[in-house]
Amino acid sequence: MKPHLVAERQRVIVFLKVPTPGAVKTRLIPALGPTGAASLYRAMVGDLLQRLTRLRGVELELRFAPPGARASIRRWLGGRHRLAPQRGADLGARMVAAFRDAFRDGCSRCVIVGSDVPGLGAPHVARALARLERSDVVLGPSRDGGYYLVGLGAPRPRLFMRMPWSTAMVLYETLSRAAQQDLRVGMLRTLADVDEPADLARLIRRVSRDPDAVRHSPRLAAWCASAGARRIRAPQAPARGRAGAPRRPARSTSSRRAASSR
Repeated sequence: MKPHLVAERQRVIVFLKVPTPGAVKTRLIPALGPTGAASLYRAMVGDLLQRLTRLRGVELELRFAPPGARASIRRWLGGRHRLAPQRGADLGARMVAAFRDAFRDGCSRCVIVGSDVPGLGAPHVARALARLERSDVVLGPSRDGGYYLVGLGAPRPRLFMRMPWSTAMVLYETLSRAAQQDLRVGMLRTLADVDEPADLARLIRRVSRDPDAVRHSPRLAAWCASAGARRIRAPQAPARGRAGAPRRPARSTSSRRAASSR
């Protein structure tokens, strides 16, 4: 008699906020205004969820903020996806809670992604879940020194607590902590998030030149083609020298287990 095989539970968690003008994409408000920044955020989230619904064999969960906004999220995004509030004093505590809940629910692998990376799609997440077969941690680096994706096969709270969030040291510090814990690290390709006016200018140029943008990100393509977006003249970010670029920690005996593949 053949043994009954039980499929592994895998969860993908999207961290997002209610798109209230003045409360999302605040660093873009000088270029877009509160309403414009909120409309951009709505477009990015809508496109991301459309892309992630192509994943098969995973649970998709939306972790929303503020915690009492469940009704607002349902009105915005409908009732198709699993919903849970973000809980914790800072981003690290909220991520620890999300991972803890997933593993307590019986998930064997879990990935958390941000909602403001237009280049992120189902293939990136599927690749992260697959790499958790041979890695303890999977990271998707962002160009600003942080990361847009983190995946785990077991709780690792020390990776997230007392982290200098919103700085260029987040990825560096995360890799250092992984090395200290002798964790195997898998790396995805680097993607750009949209936080600053210079990011916005690059985004508009990229979307305007991408023939697949309407298929991949229809809401974002429509937003970039809008009259408001065409009037934007965001400043370019200053060039960063080698001293300003985040670097990985030197490979120590414990960090030699880190497997980096792109």
